[in-house]
Amino acid sequence: MSVQDLIIPVINLTGPDTVDLCVGDSYSDMGATADDDCFGDVSADIVVVNPVDVNTPGHLYGHLQCI
Repeated sequence: MSVQDLIIPVINLTGPDTVDLCVGDSYSDMGATADDDCFGDVSADIVVVNPVDVNTPGHLYGHLQCI
């Protein structure tokens, strides 16, 4: 018998969820943690899908995914 894990991990940001920057400012992602009901701490499996480009003006959204 096998068990399917149907609940996705919960990702928690380490820093604030919004950051105000000017074009060209330096930015360092403060990281995140991820917890899974079956596997526990899966923070090492977090990947940044679309990193913030500080040279692009406008409202930018970073996206994290745990794989």
